[in-house]
Amino acid sequence: MGGSPWAWHWHPVAWVLIATSAVGYCQLLFGLPVGRWKRALGQPTTGQVTCFGLGLASVATAVTWPVADLAQHWSLLARMVQQLLLVLVSAPLLLLGIPRSAYASATRNRLVDTGLRAITRPVPAALIFSTVALGCLSPDVVDAQAHSWLLDAAVEVALCLAGLVMWLPVLRLLPDGRHLSIGGRMGYLFVISILPNFPALLFIFAQHPFYAVYADHSGLFGLSPLADQQVAGAVTKLAGILVLWGTAALIWVRGEKAQNAGLDPDPLTWNDVQRELERAERRNRKRSTAG
Repeated sequence: MGGSPWAWHWHPVAWVLIATSAVGYCQLLFGLPVGRWKRALGQPTTGQVTCFGLGLASVATAVTWPVADLAQHWSLLARMVQQLLLVLVSAPLLLLGIPRSAYASATRNRLVDTGLRAITRPVPAALIFSTVALGCLSPDVVDAQAHSWLLDAAVEVALCLAGLVMWLPVLRLLPDGRHLSIGGRMGYLFVISILPNFPALLFIFAQHPFYAVYADHSGLFGLSPLADQQVAGAVTKLAGILVLWGTAALIWVRGEKAQNAGLDPDPLTWNDVQRELERAERRNRKRSTAG
């Protein structure tokens, strides 16, 4: 790709999807636009609206100019920044922006509940995330993305979805009577933080560029392709540790505060209890039908 790496591109498909998500959020939760605020699946708090707005803003930053253009054609560092934004920033903020009552309503269907329960257990969630994250860094995939905006968009969507799956066991948003404990969530985050370290270490200590699409261009700020790759590895390693270990520390601190105040650090909500009752009722109906 010739020309300047900073040349402006509109990315109309990305902006349409972002705007559609914003309108859908308003319609789903508030009943907008109908001329007045209306409770639908749940009334979000100001904090939740802020989280969702910041999540969409981080998505926009990752999938439009200049980050998306630099990531697609010019710089591995830009690609890793894009992926880190989608997985470590956008995914948790978007999830936190949706009220728990909306999760309970949207997952009441048996197939939806069963499917999400299966993929958001710690082991499946970690495997899904690591498979998608490592697959998206395959040299064949990265080089192919440079020649196909459709594949590039598909990879971005896959990363964001993998990030959602990865964060769900930590945030405890889905109704379930068997959430991970504080120690379980901390251990899960520690394991997840290790997974990106393998490609990051390869990037840091490599003696040659891995990706043909970046080999013929100087990276950001005039870095050589090899230096750009090494910086990308260092940024990925540092960001993963800061965000994931920081989240684990926050979970521990909140748990300690709750225990010191004589409160249950892992309380069940009514949605958790109700969902377990619904599952028990479904099992009983299934046994009655089979009998």
